[in-house]
Amino acid sequence: MNEEKVPRALVEGYMEAAKLLGISLEDLEEGLLDLAGRFRGCIRCIHSRAPGNPSWILKGRGRRLDLVSRKCVLGLNQTDCGTYKPFL
Repeated sequence: MNEEKVPRALVEGYMEAAKLLGISLEDLEEGLLDLAGRFRGCIRCIHSRAPGNPSWILKGRGRRLDLVSRKCVLGLNQTDCGTYKPFL
């Protein structure tokens, strides 16, 4: 796993979909780190996870892995979250 602190649970949520597309674990982690470095909010929070199962992540996206869509394990949204904790 990348040494730059990508939460394991976040990576695991995307791993099955990444495998279906032939995306390596290293490339997956690099993509997640890139987004966390460019954006604020849920995209870089330790409480964010992949939004659903692999078929949902890939559905309607031209067989692209959507790393931007996230859900909060605490059930909060970005506008009223008081538990934001960045991993990067």
